[in-house]
Amino acid sequence: MLIGSVAPDFESRNEILSAIAKSTCFIGVLPDGPNSKPISGTAFFVLPNILLTAGHLVPDTHRKIVAQFPGTRQAVVVVNQLFRAEPRVGTFECELVETGYRNIDISVLRVKGDYQSPNCVQIERHIFPKDGPVDVIGYPGCYNENYIELMMPGGAVDRNAINRVTSLFPKCELVISHGVVASEGHRPTYHLSTVVGMSGSPVVLNGSVAGHRPTISGNC
Repeated sequence: MLIGSVAPDFESRNEILSAIAKSTCFIGVLPDGPNSKPISGTAFFVLPNILLTAGHLVPDTHRKIVAQFPGTRQAVVVVNQLFRAEPRVGTFECELVETGYRNIDISVLRVKGDYQSPNCVQIERHIFPKDGPVDVIGYPGCYNENYIELMMPGGAVDRNAINRVTSLFPKCELVISHGVVASEGHRPTYHLSTVVGMSGSPVVLNGSVAGHRPTISGNC
């Protein structure tokens, strides 16, 4: 369901994409409040104890943030499990250091405790060439059929369309989506497919991370 005819050719970038994937985390974010429900997203390490994610996921300090260890291929499907006193998977807590939200959809997180990631990515400044190849690495959330119908261009959804989406974006599993740069400038856009949960994912251009995936733009 990628927009346009793009040949991913992941093999030629396998080493780079694998290294970035090993720095990428599934995160759960739980706002304060008795009736609050956790949401999932993606973050990635830029230093052994510092991560970047989307600002709208963590816009303030009034949230609990729990992440699974970077590079986890299959994250928990029930996000609530991350917030148990003794979660059954390897996790660590984070805290907000700074956010640019709402002006810039980015937040900086810091690990609470002693955990340090063995893998980090280096962010480089890039000029985004129009039609240039771009990859996004992240964790699809627990979307449903209504979400697919809402986000599908034209709202054309049938069983085959739903099966294609769930095949391309298995829920809470680390995936790579490939596409092309649609527009240049300070806020470039991309022609590629993503789903909810991939907010905060690293955006890879020419073999290095150039930013993160911000608010969903309406493509399935």
